[in-house]
Amino acid sequence: MRTLRGVPIAVLDANTLFPMALCDLLIHAAIEAQSADIFLNSLFAADSDTVARIIVEQSERLRNPPQSVEQVLNNLSLEAPTFVRAISERMRQP
Repeated sequence: MRTLRGVPIAVLDANTLFPMALCDLLIHAAIEAQSADIFLNSLFAADSDTVARIIVEQSERLRNPPQSVEQVLNNLSLEAPTFVRAISERMRQP
């Protein structure tokens, strides 16, 4: 069983609900939960050039199966549609 500071946890996916004890722990540790869209948009707002470069690098590293930048963004659009719109517009600029 996995634990975080002695508290049993089970992480299934990004939509998993946390037990109240874990929520209390996260609040006291000053950890803020954010959606993927909000998190990626905050990174994009801080440094759009670096984020765009990372998307391209991620596409280049995916080999099994290979994915184009468009495919990587399409996959991200399920969880981060606002981010994908913003990064797509940025990547179309010269």
